[in-house]
Amino acid sequence: MASVPWRPRRPIVFLIGALTVWPIVYFFLFLGFVAFSFASLSSGHQGASFNAFKYIVPAHLLTMLLMFGLTAVYVVHAFRSDQIAENLRVVWVIVLFFGNIFAFPIYWYLYRWRPRESPTV
Repeated sequence: MASVPWRPRRPIVFLIGALTVWPIVYFFLFLGFVAFSFASLSSGHQGASFNAFKYIVPAHLLTMLLMFGLTAVYVVHAFRSDQIAENLRVVWVIVLFFGNIFAFPIYWYLYRWRPRESPTV
């Protein structure tokens, strides 16, 4: 049985794109947090880094859950889309699993933001 292509409406595509950008933004925020923590520990102000830690843990967990959800969304789209050639579907799934936050924006731009009418070769 052939699956029905998944073509979300433009607001949903925009929302997925905004959620796709968050893990990259969070990555740099987390690096800043780690640098701030090391700087505060070396200067003797340990309380500042521990106060910020209570905010970074929930953000980290939510970002991880978001990344699992985005992986599922993109993999389902890759298999149900009629815009991707059959021989590239498995390649995209592998790239989405292993490239994760770096592959998501590329896939979103190529196949969601400016969708093609015919399959790519």
